[in-house]
Amino acid sequence: MSRPVGTFNFSANFEPRLKAPLDARQVVNTFADLIDPSTWKDTDGNVWLYNGAIVGVANDDASLNGIYLLIDADNYTLSGSWSKTSGGGGSGDIIGENVGNGDASVYSEKVGSSLRFRTLVAGTGVTIDTSGNVIIIDASGSGSTYQSSLDPSLSSPSAVGGYPAGTTVYSLLGDSFTEFVDNLLFPTVNPTYVAPDNTFIDDADTLQEIGDDLDITYTATFNRGQILVSSVFQDYRSGLPVGYAFTDPSANTLLVDASSSSLTNIQVVNGYIAKIGTQTWTNNVSYLIGPQPLNNKGQAYGSPLPAGSTTNKSITMEGVYPLFGTTVNITTLTKQTLVSMLTGNNIVFSLVAESGGNKQKIDIPDTWTGSPTSRPLVGIQTYNTVSGQWEYQGGSAAISLTYWTTSAVTQTVQGNLINYTRFQYNGTDRSSIQIRLVF
Repeated sequence: MSRPVGTFNFSANFEPRLKAPLDARQVVNTFADLIDPSTWKDTDGNVWLYNGAIVGVANDDASLNGIYLLIDADNYTLSGSWSKTSGGGGSGDIIGENVGNGDASVYSEKVGSSLRFRTLVAGTGVTIDTSGNVIIIDASGSGSTYQSSLDPSLSSPSAVGGYPAGTTVYSLLGDSFTEFVDNLLFPTVNPTYVAPDNTFIDDADTLQEIGDDLDITYTATFNRGQILVSSVFQDYRSGLPVGYAFTDPSANTLLVDASSSSLTNIQVVNGYIAKIGTQTWTNNVSYLIGPQPLNNKGQAYGSPLPAGSTTNKSITMEGVYPLFGTTVNITTLTKQTLVSMLTGNNIVFSLVAESGGNKQKIDIPDTWTGSPTSRPLVGIQTYNTVSGQWEYQGGSAAISLTYWTTSAVTQTVQGNLINYTRFQYNGTDRSSIQIRLVF
């Protein structure tokens, strides 16, 4: 259909008795009124303009008065949406000003079918130069013109504000002054992250006597991580925890639910009997999806951390049998501080002086030198207080062992009789001395 057909039919015309058009929208006073939203809104705030609307500007500058055709009703507040059909400088006229010597004419706006120009005039210490479609203003006061924009190979040698090294003049031509200052002084800073993590500790010693009956408290904590902008905390990286999982040395897993606000979970193990060798417990924490990271301008960056779990954290203790030696009384073998049967070496005893036919002795558990740890005693060193050196008596590790007579004995450990090998010094009586066991 070439045009919409009207709703009401008339077989007569109108003879208005007022000095105004029948459609009040057909005349405005100034061109500014033409693009002013308040001109066109009715009492309900609605605008009824349409493509093809014809409006006259009646009381403006002579160059602006005339009849205008609306060619883009969706953007009626833009001067370019109104095409001037008559009046002012005449249809199709280009409205501008003469360009003086050394000055430059700059496009200002389009009014209907007319183009308006303004003139840039050089003042004191300012020169204006043109080259093709580029206008260069030099306000250095020297009167010289630096035409860096004409050479696309020129770029900044170092970063300035938000502009990286290598920024060219042409790359800035599309930026408004506000964008330029914003990027220069307030560059975009994207966030960095600290990943969520967990800690896992207990209140038990790393070394325990085999057979000891233990009550152990395990404490697991959850750190939600961080979203940082310029090293300043913005938000947590993860959501809140939803579960704590513990695994005991037998690989049995105990899942423990936690409230959404709980960042700590405590488990108590009662009556655990320490076994020989290493025993390990583990913990990890499950968490909800994290918040959306933002850059320093409040814009979304990247994605929230998905729901997941932390890596396993472990706690290991070792069950050992103690060593014994005559370190307090020559007639009594005293239990020594616990030492790892898996890695312990160069273990020092301060033996008391021999007297009354009582000899220096040490007791070593058979499970240390035999199965399952299989760490036989290599030699026994003595400390030479004159040279300040550890030495093998007799000159070698093997010969040093011949100065000690071995015998099978037992020691009571945690109520259990345990097989030990006793090493008794067989040399002439000697005073107090330090020895060192080498495995």
